[in-house]
Amino acid sequence: MNQDVHQAANVIESPQPVYGMQESSINLTCLVTGEITSDPFEWREYVSQPTGGVRIFSDPETVPLDTNLYEIYGRYTLNIKSLDWQKNGGQYGCKVFSESSPHTAHVFVFQPHSMTAVRMQAGEKSQLICESRFGAMDEFGTDTGITQPSMTIAVRGTQLPNAVYQLITKTSSEPWILRGVANYTADKYHDGEDFDCTVTIQEPYAQIRETIQLDIQFQVEEPDFAPFNALYYVGEYINCTANGNPEPTYMWRSIESPMGPDETIVGPQLEIVAEMMGGTNEWECSATNNFNRSPFTASKTITFEVEQNPNDPGPVTGSRIEGWKIAVGICVPLAIIAIAVGIFLGMKFYKKKKRASDYEAKLPPPTTGTVNPGAALPVEGDIANGKPRDVDAARTPVSMQPNPLPPSNPANRSKDSPGYADLGVKQITGSYPGMNVSMSSSMDSFDDGEVVKPNPNPGTGGMPPAGRQPPAGQRQPAGQPAPARYVNASFEPGPPNAGHPLNLDLKPNNPDTFV
Repeated sequence: MNQDVHQAANVIESPQPVYGMQESSINLTCLVTGEITSDPFEWREYVSQPTGGVRIFSDPETVPLDTNLYEIYGRYTLNIKSLDWQKNGGQYGCKVFSESSPHTAHVFVFQPHSMTAVRMQAGEKSQLICESRFGAMDEFGTDTGITQPSMTIAVRGTQLPNAVYQLITKTSSEPWILRGVANYTADKYHDGEDFDCTVTIQEPYAQIRETIQLDIQFQVEEPDFAPFNALYYVGEYINCTANGNPEPTYMWRSIESPMGPDETIVGPQLEIVAEMMGGTNEWECSATNNFNRSPFTASKTITFEVEQNPNDPGPVTGSRIEGWKIAVGICVPLAIIAIAVGIFLGMKFYKKKKRASDYEAKLPPPTTGTVNPGAALPVEGDIANGKPRDVDAARTPVSMQPNPLPPSNPANRSKDSPGYADLGVKQITGSYPGMNVSMSSSMDSFDDGEVVKPNPNPGTGGMPPAGRQPPAGQRQPAGQPAPARYVNASFEPGPPNAGHPLNLDLKPNNPDTFV
């Protein structure tokens, strides 16, 4: 007959001491072998009831687990969710039912250290205080096997030799308090240095350390300059710094400078500018703070010369504007003005050209004069009446004028004698294949608005009205009435070639005066 053999449950590894900070979580592990049958496994806490403890978990389950406080991981690892010095600082144990005593572990629950280092003045005697509050079992010593925590306080990593430490027993409303007090004479060189408080526990071995910085007030000391030179370049800076608590304020003042005396600059930096060139500079830096409810000021002077930086020769003005900014400030407005002027002139030229083009489109066809090369050419005189002044036509210059326009021509608009257009000064082009033409042309112009007397013979040709033509070869004298529009053209006849007309193309130079 076969009989099943079951190995009895057995705790083979006890939980280890552990510590945690307030509101953190920890794990306690109890390693069990064998089978849990009629011999159940359990966890107990001995914080609220040191004698006998309170069962918080069992397998098989006989007591429901308070999941707000605990949780079981794997096989019998107890997780305490949120540590509280009053509820969780103390002993916990695990065991199987058949064991006579539990396997226990101690739990430390620490609050953050409370450190006091009141504001001190240099040379003042004061106290540095550190308190560490924690939850743990009710007793320490050989009977419990738990060693009480220890404390050290130090400044700049050096323990204060006169420190006194005291452990204050916990009560029902207060945790354990480990307190350290050290007499201390404030040293200005310790200002801003670390004040350390360290608590050490042995089981498990751990150190809980916290640090604050000392605040030691002292009056401002003599300033220092950096960089400290005899020569500075434009664009560099001189920094003024001074030790003091509270932090000092700074002001620069010129004693001697090309900028003038008593120039002031607020702040720790002095900017080297171009106005400082050309002479010796002596400046004073003053640092001020309040110590023991009174203002204290420390000053120091520096003497130096200023030159333009050879690596940056551009202009640097008193307003601290770099050279490229000045160039941009000048060139951009000039470029805008140039563009505006170009647009204006371009529009003006376009309008003028368009007006001329529109006018020429309205002009009548060019006037054509005809000359018989085989006949004697008349010279300057009354062409219409055939009375030349000289009958030697071989190479005699002639005066020719265009055939008069009929009164109905649009060029006649009451401003000039009917039959004569207001041409203005322009050119006359002649084309005649049978002649070598050497032509010069001129045209006197009227003043704008001048009234011209009517032609007594409109549309019949002939010279301009009497009194309107200057002597041959002369221009109208200044201040006298302008002559009628007529053309002097000189031609040199070449080999006869009868039957070819001489064409004169009359073009005014100013459409605005062609009315």
